[in-house]
Amino acid sequence: MPGPAPQANSVGRCRLKGAANCLSGKLAIDRSNLSRIVDRMARNGPIERKMPPHDRRNVPVCIADAGRRKVDEAFPGVLRIVESTMEVFSARERQTLLSLLKRMLNNVLQQSGR
Repeated sequence: MPGPAPQANSVGRCRLKGAANCLSGKLAIDRSNLSRIVDRMARNGPIERKMPPHDRRNVPVCIADAGRRKVDEAFPGVLRIVESTMEVFSARERQTLLSLLKRMLNNVLQQSGR
């Protein structure tokens, strides 16, 4: 079975709302790449943009009902994959792995200036 498309991954990681430039930092995605992903997703329906009349530079991006349903449908399968992948590790090894991954993520974010 093929993996999720990059835009689906973005929706899944982004059960929040905010301006695209803010989401860029939270998702560790370059702004220009995020802009293309957001444009495609807005056309296809998983997200929507809410244009505020007072500030057209910061357009909040929100997950639409269709996107929320897709995330909710996909989550159990993703969770099963993660759990089965982690079965080979002891509880202590899982904690170590998660700690190292958090450190690595923080390092990536610091190096990218986010």
